[in-house]
Amino acid sequence: MRPTPDGFTRSVFQLSAGTALGQGLFIAASPLLSYLYTPQDFGVFATFMAIVPLLLPLATMRYEAAIPLAEKDTDALNLVVLCIGLNVAVSIVIGVILWTLKELSWLSVIKGLWFWIPLSMLLIGLYQTMSFWAIRRKQYSTLARTKLFQAIAGVSAQLGLGWLGAGSIGLIIGEIATRSMGFLSLLRSASIRAGEIQLESIKTLAIRYRRFGLFGLPDALLSVAVLNLPTLLIASLYEPTVVGWFGLVSRLVAAPVGIVGQALAQVYLGQAAAIYREGGSLHSIFTKTLRVLSLWSAIPFAIFGMVVLPYGITTLFDPQWKIAATLAVPMSLWYLGALIVSPLSQTLNILQKQHILLLWNLGRLLATLAVYGWAFLFVPSLTAMVWALALIHFTAYLTLLGILSMNVLQRGSP
Repeated sequence: MRPTPDGFTRSVFQLSAGTALGQGLFIAASPLLSYLYTPQDFGVFATFMAIVPLLLPLATMRYEAAIPLAEKDTDALNLVVLCIGLNVAVSIVIGVILWTLKELSWLSVIKGLWFWIPLSMLLIGLYQTMSFWAIRRKQYSTLARTKLFQAIAGVSAQLGLGWLGAGSIGLIIGEIATRSMGFLSLLRSASIRAGEIQLESIKTLAIRYRRFGLFGLPDALLSVAVLNLPTLLIASLYEPTVVGWFGLVSRLVAAPVGIVGQALAQVYLGQAAAIYREGGSLHSIFTKTLRVLSLWSAIPFAIFGMVVLPYGITTLFDPQWKIAATLAVPMSLWYLGALIVSPLSQTLNILQKQHILLLWNLGRLLATLAVYGWAFLFVPSLTAMVWALALIHFTAYLTLLGILSMNVLQRGSP
């Protein structure tokens, strides 16, 4: 049976409710965090957390994205096992490499923290894998509970460790908890039976869905590079305190995007994949999702990011954070494009046109590097650099929306 519009809305609400409560905790705790941690602490944390996503796609080679698309549940379960096996193996290899190279000067930012990178990859990768299984089974209420639990654990860890004076490591531990806790509850709900796991099936599925590795993996690496490269580039041009301002505002602006955008992305993937497997057209659900994102999400987000957030930073945060308020408006424009378009980008995964996303992300990466070249030569203010990046990425998202619309019209059904 195909998903009904009411079912779609209810599923989005279930996921949004859990995510909203969780992100609301972080936003509410941010003024306290500004007194417990310095901008330099946030600078080290932001740089560290820009490195982890760059490696994370390697953990599963993007095979988790195939879990909702598998025709049979037994195939999906074998893909889950494939992803878990890859995750464990890759995390160990990355850990050995980092331990070997940790003394190199260009890795000084992770010296003493290198152990947390493979651990982050392992824990976050396990949660993401089980999340895709939950999406396939439409267990949105279970996902919502894990997101709320993650937020409570993460914020509590950051506040507690900050009070103890842990510095950037307190922020790192809290972020790992925020992104990974809940794996065991998702695993229990999966009801994996050992008899359904077969090595030959895993090998067959690895070959069958190899496009996710051949095109999805490079695309994912480029995508996270584009998202996290600005932090690393800013870290190379400015002092850690400036990176901290950028990192904090990025987290605050991204919080509402996580509330609605991530929930809609997960529900859209689950519902649209089911429709596509049954031979239906994606046009209706694509249009409905775009309307929800544009009308229900964009205006409240713009008000929060461009009005409420700058005022809140200047009045509620420690005075050392006041300059960060100037970054809120361009960062909001940047993330507005992501809020509207990113959930719909799952369409190209469903249509198995990952190469289009790969080319699009390559274009974004080149544009980001062009901004860096300009900044390297002329050393503009941080605000000017962020505005340049925001305009480029907002334009890129509008371009992707046009590409997605054309593909849905041309090939909306198998």
